[in-house]
Amino acid sequence: DFTMIVGRRGRLDRCWSYDIAVRSGWFSDFEGSARRGLRSPGHAVLYYTPTDCFQLQMGVDCLDRDDIVCLPVFGAVFKPIPDFRLDAVFPRPRIAYRVGGQRWLYLAAEMGGGTWAIQRADTTNDVATYRDYRISLGLQDGDSATTFTEIGMVIGRHLEYRSGTPSYDPLNTTILRHVVCY
Repeated sequence: DFTMIVGRRGRLDRCWSYDIAVRSGWFSDFEGSARRGLRSPGHAVLYYTPTDCFQLQMGVDCLDRDDIVCLPVFGAVFKPIPDFRLDAVFPRPRIAYRVGGQRWLYLAAEMGGGTWAIQRADTTNDVATYRDYRISLGLQDGDSATTFTEIGMVIGRHLEYRSGTPSYDPLNTTILRHVVCY
C-alpha cells in the first residue's frame, strides 16, 4: 500500500464534534495491474459528548473494498471511572483498564483485510480481496495510543479473486503487533 491521508477533526459546539478523513492510495503489487489498485477509503464520524463519561458515535467507514464497500459506525463510549473505558462501538469494540501511570491493558476486536490489484503468476491482472476477524489483547502506552503491543487470534480468514478463481480459506492464526506512532 502507498497512501496519503487528508482529514479534519473539529468541534461544532460544546457537545458535538466530528472526524472526516479520506485516504487515497495505490493498493497493488505495483506490477502491470497497478492502475486498478487506486482506491480512496475514508470515514465520516459525528460524536455527541454530553459529559466526560459518555459519548455517542455515528457515521460511516468507507473501506472501498470489493467485498465490503462501506460499514456503519455506531455505538457509545462509557468511562464511568478514570481507569476504565468501554468502547461499545461497531466495527471496532474495545474494553480498556489503566494498569498504572499512563499504561492501558485492553481487549479489542476488528475486521482486517483489504483489496489489492495483483498480477497473477501467468501475468494476467486480477484483484484479490482478503478478509479476517481479529481479537487482540494489548498494552498501550499513553492515552493517545502512540505506542502499543498486541497479541491475538486471527479467525474467519478468506481470500477471493475478482476473476472468479476459486476462493481460499487459510487456517486461523495468531498475530503479534507492535506499533509506534510519531
